[in-house]
Amino acid sequence: MKQTLRLLLTLFTILCSTTISGASIQESQAGVVFEETGASKGETEFFDGFNAPKSIATPHGLAVQADSAAARAALGEVQSGATVYRQGSFGVQNTADAQFWSFQNPATTQGFANKLGMPGGAAKPDWIMGGRVSPGAPVITRPAPGIGTNVGGNMEAVVPPNGVGNLWFHMPD
Repeated sequence: MKQTLRLLLTLFTILCSTTISGASIQESQAGVVFEETGASKGETEFFDGFNAPKSIATPHGLAVQADSAAARAALGEVQSGATVYRQGSFGVQNTADAQFWSFQNPATTQGFANKLGMPGGAAKPDWIMGGRVSPGAPVITRPAPGIGTNVGGNMEAVVPPNGVGNLWFHMPD
């Protein structure tokens, strides 16, 4: 059963790991909100020369770019190709179309779910995945909000659905 799931997950990864790129991404990507500074001119406002929107729509509301030095540094890292990570359980967390990504590897970060405010508590994950934000894809960075008893607080990257490419999966034993 586990080998079948691994095979299916690998095939799913191959099908879903097309890289989104090009200048048109900011015009066509669903769920991205750019703050307008001059509606009649069509200008958009960006943070200190970073090519990033101020917020991204998620099913939980708008995820807003944090203004801290740590968030700005993280934004630079992710826009330069830093690897981002997720973990989860089948039927609970999204995979290829996920919007919330960590800068820490779940396999080497003790208390990962708590630090990222993830649902599901400290249960052992079914899978770990990683990738890179697709070139030109909108992304914001912020401290992860808490959910339930998981307090959050670690830096996360938020992208529109399918904003991360070059995906890989690992299924811990």
